[in-house]
Amino acid sequence: MKIVTKLFVALGLLAFVCKAGAKEQIVVETGSTSLVFTVGDNGRLYQSYFGKRLTDKSEYAMLPQGKEAYMTHGMEDYFEPALHITRSDGNPSTLLKYKRHETKACDGGTETVIYLADPVYADEVAMHFVAYAKEDVFKAWTEIFNREKSAITLEKYASSMLHMYAPKYYLTQYNGDWATEAGSHTQELYFGKKVIDTKLGARADMFCQPFFQLSLGSKATEREGEVLVGTLAWTGNFRFTFEVDNLGGLRVISGINPYASQYTLAKNKSFRTPEFIFTLSQSGTGHASRNLHDWARKYQIKDGQGDRMTAECPVPAVGCGIFGQKACRTILIRVIMETFEKCLCRRSGLSMSDVEALKAHMTRMEIQKGDTLVRRGGRNTDIYIIVDGIWRASYVNSDGNDITLWFASKGDLLFSSWCFVGNMPSMIALEAMSDGVVYGISRSDAEDFFMSSVEAARIGRRLYEKEIFEIERWLLSSGAPRARERYETLLDEKAELLQHVPLKYIASYLFITPQSLSRIRAEMARGRKKRH
Repeated sequence: MKIVTKLFVALGLLAFVCKAGAKEQIVVETGSTSLVFTVGDNGRLYQSYFGKRLTDKSEYAMLPQGKEAYMTHGMEDYFEPALHITRSDGNPSTLLKYKRHETKACDGGTETVIYLADPVYADEVAMHFVAYAKEDVFKAWTEIFNREKSAITLEKYASSMLHMYAPKYYLTQYNGDWATEAGSHTQELYFGKKVIDTKLGARADMFCQPFFQLSLGSKATEREGEVLVGTLAWTGNFRFTFEVDNLGGLRVISGINPYASQYTLAKNKSFRTPEFIFTLSQSGTGHASRNLHDWARKYQIKDGQGDRMTAECPVPAVGCGIFGQKACRTILIRVIMETFEKCLCRRSGLSMSDVEALKAHMTRMEIQKGDTLVRRGGRNTDIYIIVDGIWRASYVNSDGNDITLWFASKGDLLFSSWCFVGNMPSMIALEAMSDGVVYGISRSDAEDFFMSSVEAARIGRRLYEKEIFEIERWLLSSGAPRARERYETLLDEKAELLQHVPLKYIASYLFITPQSLSRIRAEMARGRKKRH
């Protein structure tokens, strides 16, 4: 069942005006998306539809009026507005009515401009929308014109306001810190507000990025689900506001952070907001990502479609052109696997022939971030070898705290001793910190293999010896007094952890608080600066 979303935006390749009864509709379409605005009987502009392109034009006449496209402060709406103006007479309210609209061709797309004005104060707002047909990427911004006799103060001035309706909303945001950049967090939105913003000025993206993914109906995956992906072309303080109202509708307001950002607009002057860039995908986050990448390379990045430094082809003598992408990918996978095999040999002391013999009895599995191979209380008796990715083993202590026991990466083994050895419910959980690949084998198949020959038994013994050694090393190095030493060892052996693992998990592994870990990292950073 299609999720119909309603959205403030009029972006598209083809724009035209049609009549639906006595109400005028502004319809804008790309190859994949339809957007509709309706001029109400009261002269105000409403957003009526945003979603998968409507193929039958007669459907436009059946669309509901929707909600006001660019809501203002001081009127009858009870939720967050897109525009708030304070005038010289102290009046903080604004009423916007539709005046006209126009379309024109621009580089790569079509620009639609809808003009709204206050009938009393003559303030004018021009909503600009540019649509790129092939890439299915949209830009939206507003221009505010002061037509009064004196200056006005802009309290809030959003680049865009989006309205949508779905059974559920799932917001994915990105945050991070030094060496832990681009951490993602997904949460379901309920009644009320969720704000992503920054007030750091020139370092506006220090802890959070002006970028989000909003899944509609259910959590979008790489290939499935309806998802809105947006970013703001602005290097200063930004704010995204996501507000679910009493009827389950969601409004998304994007633009400059109004915090300490009041702007005095002189008479006969205008103010232009930053561009909000977004795409709506009906087939998962991967499609949305490709839309934005294609658009950026063509229209935003200098020489984006020219030659760039990239990873060398695994077969440089011929490249992918002769073999084809599928064959090249196969070769690349083989190269990665050879790296994994060498890593396993180095870490376990096995020969390459031993690894090949063991691998022949195992099943390859692709893993996504957040997947859990072993759950606390579960009985998974399988054993896994990591080809690629980062894993975390954890347990919950008597105080209810989530404690990290160890991390595992390429060439390491994954299993629960309680399950595999004791055939009991597991006391630990094994969770993927990143996407990756593992090879798995069941307990019964592993035992049959290890008992099949002397050579196979030796392989099993080597693997178990390695695990015992790692446990003893962990015990000897444990405790807060040696936290810095353990952290430095972790960086030496598994530096890739910092790209995928939140600092709170690393701190629990070190038996210290996140604050103590921050002090250790700061001390190490100061030490590096002194050496240089």
